[in-house]
Amino acid sequence: MTANPSGLAIDDRHEQHARPPARPHRAQGPGATLAGMTRACRALALASVCMATVCTAALAVAQGAPEALRSRIAPPDEGVLQAYRDSGVPNPTPHTLTDDEWAKVDAAISALPELHRRVLQQHLRRLSFVDVPPGGGNALTRLVDPNAAQKQFDITFRAGLLHETLTEFLNGKESGIFEPDRSGQTVTIEAGDSSALAYILLHEATHAVDATLGISTTPNSRFQAGIWLDRTRLAPPYDRSMIQSTGFRRGPRTPLARAQALYQALSRTPFVSLYATAATGEDLAELVAWEQLATQRHQSLAIIVKDARGKVAYRYEPLKSSLVRSRFPAVEELLARRDG
Repeated sequence: MTANPSGLAIDDRHEQHARPPARPHRAQGPGATLAGMTRACRALALASVCMATVCTAALAVAQGAPEALRSRIAPPDEGVLQAYRDSGVPNPTPHTLTDDEWAKVDAAISALPELHRRVLQQHLRRLSFVDVPPGGGNALTRLVDPNAAQKQFDITFRAGLLHETLTEFLNGKESGIFEPDRSGQTVTIEAGDSSALAYILLHEATHAVDATLGISTTPNSRFQAGIWLDRTRLAPPYDRSMIQSTGFRRGPRTPLARAQALYQALSRTPFVSLYATAATGEDLAELVAWEQLATQRHQSLAIIVKDARGKVAYRYEPLKSSLVRSRFPAVEELLARRDG
């Protein structure tokens, strides 16, 4: 759904020294001080300290400061809670993170690409968690004031995600677009035991990057050409595919008897998931999230359709698709951008 790094200075003024002793100075063991070193050793030590400090500072800037984003975690404001109520959730309540949950959030933030951390440091107002029932909305990225000179976002997650694996989350989400029937066919998504939070933070943070840089709204960009006609209309031949009319595109639920045909149709497209077909913004968020999970964490993803006897009728692995992977260089180019 749709930066202030600290500067460090080193005092490298030279000290005045007396004439060196006639005999070489003997070190006083492992605890010898800088003053007891020779001039060359002192210079080398000082250079090492300078280099280590500069490298540390540069690394902090390059990687972003997770603490800066951690400090944005706060209860959602009334506007966010009202948005949940308006969507039919009766009683959304702010969630207080436990120590274990803080650790999961810290890990997810630290794993974000540099571009995402930089954009969030500049444009994230608040990161919140709410207690809502499953199906009450997994995440919401909200532009605080569309008329403001600098865009500010609130990102809110369903707190239950903190305790779901990626496999559990994806199966719950995908099941909503299918209609049970008498075919006996089943759909299962396998994505291992990694945390759902890492994926969904990547996805939602990409929405903020997109809104800041205007990526998915740029006509004929590398992310749109030959795939999209505009924000929601698929380009030929995808507009005549089964993927055109799923629940993710506000179509009716697909009977489970047609699940195999639906995923076979998906395999003939450059979309990494059915959810990616919802709109250009969702396509970008899904592509960036899965590209990063695949290339940086060796994440696997398999969609399995079984028949009434439990036998595998069809298996599709989107992250191995040549059509999907042909879009990965565009993601790498995006993530290398220095603006935002």
